[in-house]
Amino acid sequence: MTTEKSDEYLKTQVRAFTEEIKEKTGQNLVSIILYGGAAKHDYKMGKSNTNILFVFDHVDLNVLDSLSVPFQKAMLDFRMAPFILTSSEIEPSSHVFAGKLFDIQKHHELLYGKDVLNHLTFDEKHLQFIAEQELRNQLSRMKYFYIQNFNLPEQLFSRVQKGFTTLVINANTFLYLKHKAYYATRQEITDHILKEPEMDAEALRYLLTIKNSEVKLSSEEIKAAYDLLMIQYKQLIKAIKQI
Repeated sequence: MTTEKSDEYLKTQVRAFTEEIKEKTGQNLVSIILYGGAAKHDYKMGKSNTNILFVFDHVDLNVLDSLSVPFQKAMLDFRMAPFILTSSEIEPSSHVFAGKLFDIQKHHELLYGKDVLNHLTFDEKHLQFIAEQELRNQLSRMKYFYIQNFNLPEQLFSRVQKGFTTLVINANTFLYLKHKAYYATRQEITDHILKEPEMDAEALRYLLTIKNSEVKLSSEEIKAAYDLLMIQYKQLIKAIKQI
């Protein structure tokens, strides 16, 4: 399936799903917002999640019961990954999920209702703190994950691929804080972070080929790539702190 056809297929599924949720939730539904790769034209059918933010006036078990069946179906049909908030949670969540909601605000598509993100403001020092916190948290998890899976190369390879995405997301925040430029696709972010003197361009290019599954690696090479990714995390943390 071509990229154009896969995009149209996804849009058809999401439109039908949106109509179903509107019917089931009525006036309680405030917004449905598409974000992530599907909203940035950085989506791969069958591999990427379809990230959708749902905002309701209120959420209780009755509401969740009404959502359970259509949500489970959407998770199977087009890898829908829901993010559920209430109207009263938007403002406080912009502090707790600052990096995530900042990214959604920059690149999203309103599928239904009102855009609850336009009014949000983000303090740059807080974004800097959240990016560093996320990277340090992921770095700690990578150490523990390695101990659990040191003899399972397929698991380590998958972790490197996922870990590179986390690196790129936070690199985008770094680029915004340093240059006031914020990019949509992982390729755009990577192209620009490669130019930063604080980062190892050769290492990043190599990790990108692993992310794109363009190389076959031995067990020892996978371990070396795992270590290389952790080093890039440390370099990005240092770069963010120096802004």
